[in-house]
Amino acid sequence: MSQGDGPIENYLDDLLGRLSGRPSEVRRALREAEDHLYSDADARVAAGEDRHAAELETVARFGNAAAVAESFNLTHRSATLREVIEQLIALAGLGLVAIGISGLVEIAMTAIWGKVWVFADPPGTHYQAASCRYWESLHPHAVGCAQAYVAEAMSDGLLYRFVAGTVGLVVLAVLVVMGRRSGRRIRGVLATPVTVVLGGVASSAAAAVFLAVGADRLTTGSGHGAGQWLSAVVVSVPIAAAFGWAALRRIRRVGLPVW
Repeated sequence: MSQGDGPIENYLDDLLGRLSGRPSEVRRALREAEDHLYSDADARVAAGEDRHAAELETVARFGNAAAVAESFNLTHRSATLREVIEQLIALAGLGLVAIGISGLVEIAMTAIWGKVWVFADPPGTHYQAASCRYWESLHPHAVGCAQAYVAEAMSDGLLYRFVAGTVGLVVLAVLVVMGRRSGRRIRGVLATPVTVVLGGVASSAAAAVFLAVGADRLTTGSGHGAGQWLSAVVVSVPIAAAFGWAALRRIRRVGLPVW
């Protein structure tokens, strides 16, 4: 409890000016220091020591304000860095899962519009003879190089996307387990300002690029291979919308104008 402008108050003022970090963390650190200092000083006064002398001794034992602040700031920066890394890993895991989901979308598109619409190159694409022989050896039932290429493109494309999705699920699962120990839920990690901004920008940019390439395949490539790009759009748009909604909720929470 505050005791005026004595040594402890002067020390706390000095300490406050040296602390850096989130306001909530700074307030908590200063409150803990204040409680400790006054508790120790009160105990000395109760034992018969003069108030001023008791506060001076307490402050001296607590440590130099610069050294105490440096220790707190270093710890805070390390914790903040760990949080940022955790958020980036969570975003990467989510992105990998999105890639895996786009593979499922490709399968659905293939069932509706066929392999050529999803995986083929534009008409007139020429392939090297060695590549054709390799693809035809892997798909002996294919009729011609182009068909063998489409079969191989589908096989490799789906494999890579499902592997990416599996890795993403493992990454998110590890974060969930670690979050249970630290009390940080994965949903909260993905809702922080860093992840909301980066996730929203990345997914929106990805949706725009994939849509542009897919539209180009539809207009200039007879639709060949458009599906592999548009499948990514189908996944990217909802993710961008989710991050946009999270950002809107944060803006409303702090009372900023939306429009």
